[in-house]
Amino acid sequence: MISRFGLLLSLLILISAFAEINAERKHNARKVYLFKPLTMLLILVLAWIQGVPSSGMYSLLIFIGLILSLGGDVALMWPKDRFLVGLVFFLMAHVSYIGAFFNGMTGTLSIWNGIPFLSLALIVFGLLHSRLGKLKNPSAHIQSGFGNHGMGCLGKVFGASRNPNSCSLWRGSTFCAL
Repeated sequence: MISRFGLLLSLLILISAFAEINAERKHNARKVYLFKPLTMLLILVLAWIQGVPSSGMYSLLIFIGLILSLGGDVALMWPKDRFLVGLVFFLMAHVSYIGAFFNGMTGTLSIWNGIPFLSLALIVFGLLHSRLGKLKNPSAHIQSGFGNHGMGCLGKVFGASRNPNSCSLWRGSTFCAL
């Protein structure tokens, strides 16, 4: 059960996320630099007060992944020479998430579990492709970043599909695959 403080934090996370999205739309770098890490920090605080780091290996790996994702967000906010650092942080975060989703996995892994998600991701990409502009032919760094992200998402989908505690993971994995 979530406490009143947890509900307040959830509301603050929502407000901070909307403020960050609005700042991105308006190209207000100062507000982006404030609200992007603030949103992740609030998510980490919520996870901490809910006892996530001490409730088993699965929760601990998700928490570590969130910390690494925060590192990736901060690295990508710096000048372009930190882009690769950000990608490495996100790659490590995905490895942590995959480890969490494979933790406690039962049965055998089948590529067939990920095909619906991969198909959906390809359909969405196809719909968005005409709007990509300069990103249609991205640099090698961006391509490797998208490749790492895509492989991480597929790993999450496969792990979530085989984890008995993954009821809500399907929604997150599907969103990630998109």
